[in-house]
Parts: sequence; C-alpha cells; structure tokens
Amino acid sequence: MAATMPEQFTMLDNLQYTDANGNVRTLDVSVKRGSLSGNAESGTTSYRVDESTGIIRSGTPDATFHTVSVTLDRNGFPNTALPHEGGHIVTLAKDPRAYKKMVEAAGVNYDCQDPRNANNPMSKTALEWQRIRSRIR
Repeated sequence: MAATMPEQFTMLDNLQYTDANGNVRTLDVSVKRGSLSGNAESGTTSYRVDESTGIIRSGTPDATFHTVSVTLDRNGFPNTALPHEGGHIVTLAKDPRAYKKMVEAAGVNYDCQDPRNANNPMSKTALEWQRIRSRIR
C-alpha cells in the first residue's frame, strides 16, 4: 500500500485520535492473514472502543491499547481489501465513540459494499479508498 497509495498509507501510518479526555493518542494498525468470521468477504477490522474514555483497543484477546487489528483472508484477498479496511480505520479515528454508536445501530448484517450504503459515514472513506486502489494497475 505504501508504494501504490502513499498518501493514504501515510495517513494510516501516522494516525492519531483524541480520547474523551482530550488526550491525543497514536493509533497503530496491525495487519495479519487469517480466518474471517461473519459476513466479511476478504478482510475485517477488529477493535473495541471504551464508551466512557473513548480509548481504542484491539479486538484481539490481548486487547492491546491504541491498536486496531486488520485480518485479511488467509486464502487470498483482492488488492483493494487493505485500503478498504484502512478507510474504516481513518473514519473510526475521527470520532471513536460516534463510530462505535454507528456500528451498533447498523447491526451485524450491515453491508458496506451495498450501493445503498455508499454515502453512509461508516462506508464512505472505505469505498473511496477501495475505488482508488482498484484504478491503480
């Protein structure tokens, strides 16, 4: 991603968010290959947001502070998968507690690839980054 989408890569590599107490935190992105669950097709982003503090933790069992985990399908994934997940992460970092509420309201069956959701704040940047990557040969 650094070679094909340097602007977006730099955003992810230097991503910061502000917690509920106004503290600016650096958000690390951990990427691995593995099995996907739910309705994820090629990648998924895993995180937790503490409602009272606004602190982001990884969604992995160790719940590492200030980390978001991306899992890409171990059986292969399109070159748009990581940029798509990166778009979700950038949106999460803008306002972690608001993003958490949007995700909860949307429910587990929300499909960010559905054209009806293209302008939903949860999907918009993810789909934009996905489109940018799909145009690069």
